[in-house]
Amino acid sequence: MAVVRVNGPSRATISIRAAQTARAIVEWATDAGCPRLWAQVWDWNVSSRRVLAKLGFRELRPIGPGSTHGRSLLTVRDAR
Repeated sequence: MAVVRVNGPSRATISIRAAQTARAIVEWATDAGCPRLWAQVWDWNVSSRRVLAKLGFRELRPIGPGSTHGRSLLTVRDAR
């Protein structure tokens, strides 16, 4: 969700920025009238899964075949 620089901000700062960016995207899409939003996340990425849950996304199912990196999960958020 974020680009990490070698001498950049701390990991906590990057996580906060990623959450703020995701929130801004959800707000923009909602204002634009999108009825449903979809997101894909790795099953092992607990931080990103938590951010998506706080934004109202719910996990539907794993998608695609598993890989050496884990499984990809499909999440959805309906317009409110």
